[in-house]
Amino acid sequence: MSTNTITALAILKVNWDIGKDYLEAFVTLVVECIRRDKSNVVSLPELQKSINDTFGLEIPLNPLKQILKKAAKKGFLRKEHGVFYCNKEICDKVGFRDAQKKVEAIFDSIITKLITFAKEKHSLDWTHDDAVPAIHEFLRNNSLSLLYTLTEDTKQDIERIPRTKKSSYIVADFIYEVQHKDQQILEDFDVIIKGNLLANALYLPDVGQVRKRFIRHLELTFEAERPPPPHHVQQDLLTAAEEMGEYY
Repeated sequence: MSTNTITALAILKVNWDIGKDYLEAFVTLVVECIRRDKSNVVSLPELQKSINDTFGLEIPLNPLKQILKKAAKKGFLRKEHGVFYCNKEICDKVGFRDAQKKVEAIFDSIITKLITFAKEKHSLDWTHDDAVPAIHEFLRNNSLSLLYTLTEDTKQDIERIPRTKKSSYIVADFIYEVQHKDQQILEDFDVIIKGNLLANALYLPDVGQVRKRFIRHLELTFEAERPPPPHHVQQDLLTAAEEMGEYY
């Protein structure tokens, strides 16, 4: 996961806060890739590759089609004979770069403080190239459980991370530390965690309202002062799948 990917995750959460529409949160990322393309014709396979190359996000075909419909409603695209075309003048006004710069500044602050923490608390001489993959590893394996755990001010799940997975443990330890010393960094990291959860929801089945139910649970969780325990999310997904015959 590159800096661009983590930046994209933060932008997803910022967009979500503005519109509270899950797929619409992806529109500016997708439009930015379309805007950079020299062709006015939108090719789904090429767009998927561009999004992956630029932001490290793999958006499945069906959600991508829905995102393009959202973009068309906003005037970024037009559809003729079943083909989407880019409205260049409107896409050029999307303002993505300004949002990207703001988010990158926030992420740079997180990285700088994480590197300092690794040195002072764990005697590690981390560089930027060490810190970014460490955050990636943490997000991949611990986003949901540690979001709840840290909100409730406990190190229980942090202590469960094997010390052999040292990078993840250090990131979790860092978050627990800043929770009591640097509320702003905690809030900034919280944005990235929640953006990661939004991105991962794209991979849920689009039938039986499994994805919709998960997104609704995330919405309630994001807005709650004390979110429900993570097993509630897992149970909701299992129940939704069983109801539609998707659990085997």
